[in-house]
Amino acid sequence: MAWATPANVSKGFLKEAMLVKVDVDGRVLEGTWPPSSELRMHLRVYRENPDARAVIHAHSPYATAFACAGMPLNEPILAEAAAMLGEIPVASFAQPGTPAVAESIAPYCRDHCGVLLANHGVLTWGASLTEALYRLERIEYYAHLLALTGHLPPSARRLAPELKSMRRDT
Repeated sequence: MAWATPANVSKGFLKEAMLVKVDVDGRVLEGTWPPSSELRMHLRVYRENPDARAVIHAHSPYATAFACAGMPLNEPILAEAAAMLGEIPVASFAQPGTPAVAESIAPYCRDHCGVLLANHGVLTWGASLTEALYRLERIEYYAHLLALTGHLPPSARRLAPELKSMRRDT
């Protein structure tokens, strides 16, 4: 059982009553909103890492910039990052909301505390929601410092032409 945020709701407007309770297969057990289209990705973390009790997905600007550049966060410039995060790898690109995203993160769930999603965002997990959030904040801070110290390439990797317009009316 897990609690998920609903689809198509800005997290800034999220209310507790909007949360959706789902089983391990993503079936809604409680709630009236449809769950996030990224639910499969979250559930995959729980399946791959039995220590994970919370998963957070975000589109924070600096971590996402590294994700778009295809660059892992692994430069040894910050002691806190090395000690508390280790390497943050980049999962291969998969169209958001598809089962392929869950597949792309699977190899990283046991040996890392987070992963950059190529051309998409960042995903963290932890033993609690607080730990997952702190990891997300540390990743964003680390990516920001890397960018400020010249470790980000000048351009991002472009999406394949057929993916330029992925608009979904959901």
